Amino acid sequence: MHKYLTEFIGVFFLSLVSILVVTGNYSALAPLAIGAALTTVTGIGYGISGAHFNPVVSLAMLLRGKMDRTDIIYFILAQTLGAILAGTVAVFLMESSLSSIPEVEPRQNGGLAATVAEFFGAFAWTLVVMTTLLKTDQERNGGLLLGLTVMALGFALRDISGGIFNPAVAVAWMISGMAFWADLPLYIIGPLLGAGAGASLYYLMEKLQAADEFKI
Repeated sequence: MHKYLTEFIGVFFLSLVSILVVTGNYSALAPLAIGAALTTVTGIGYGISGAHFNPVVSLAMLLRGKMDRTDIIYFILAQTLGAILAGTVAVFLMESSLSSIPEVEPRQNGGLAATVAEFFGAFAWTLVVMTTLLKTDQERNGGLLLGLTVMALGFALRDISGGIFNPAVAVAWMISGMAFWADLPLYIIGPLLGAGAGASLYYLMEKLQAADEFKI
């Protein structure tokens, strides 16, 4: 149960930060704040749940045999519930605040371009998780590298798709009115394909490394 609770809490705070910082007065720095939040929750949650905090990352782990099949449903359920709660809390905070929070307007995404942007973001997210957090000699730096990766791609791709790279966080955005529910498929298909590509590349890298070591 502690693994699922960790995923729930991690996605909750990641989603809440991403909503409030994007709608706040310092939205230009949103990718920096999101990257920092991801670094923090990854550092805290790695030793408990593996710090997925993204349904497509969990699916990629399952694909590569790095996750128990009985866990996948509960991981995704916990992540989704965390996002739903974050979206609900964000709405409450924004509607109740006495400060000058700008009015939220849903972003309209450009279909294929946004899907491709989400693909690359999830691809990088998955690959960084697998090449760092799954290796004992790299796990200490994994959270920082992941946060920096998501931050960099967030700055690069935010004007194309919003730079979410995470279907659960996308749900939180839609609950809070930051995105249209009609765009949910691109926030699922793009990251899902990206995570699959990242897991496949990691598998290939493992095979090539094993072949090189065998030759030696």
